[in-house]
Amino acid sequence: MDIIAVDKLSGRQFETFLEKLLLDLGFTNLKQTPLSGDFGGDILAEKDSEIYVIQAKRNARTVGVRAVQEAHTARDYYGATASMVIANRNFFLLHGLHQSG
Repeated sequence: MDIIAVDKLSGRQFETFLEKLLLDLGFTNLKQTPLSGDFGGDILAEKDSEIYVIQAKRNARTVGVRAVQEAHTARDYYGATASMVIANRNFFLLHGLHQSG
C-alpha cells in the first residue's frame, strides 16, 4: 500500500493496517485498545520480551510532541515496557530549547 492510500484510511483502518505490518515484522499478541478512553495507546504488541504500547497517528499534518507524550503516558497506564508513535507524517519537535541552570 502506498502513502496516498494510507492517507485515505480512517484512524481505525490505519491501526488495522499497522497491526498487519507489525505482524510481518515479528510482533505478537497484538490487540487494539478501545476507540475512546485509550489514554494515548492504540495497539498493544509484544516482541523480544518487550511489551509495546503504540500510538497510531494517521494525520493530514505534521505530528506534534503531544503524540509522544500520550504514548509515554499510555506506557505507564498499560504497564508496557516500551512505547512508540507510528505516523504517516513527519514529526515536528522543537530543537534547541533553552534550559536554565
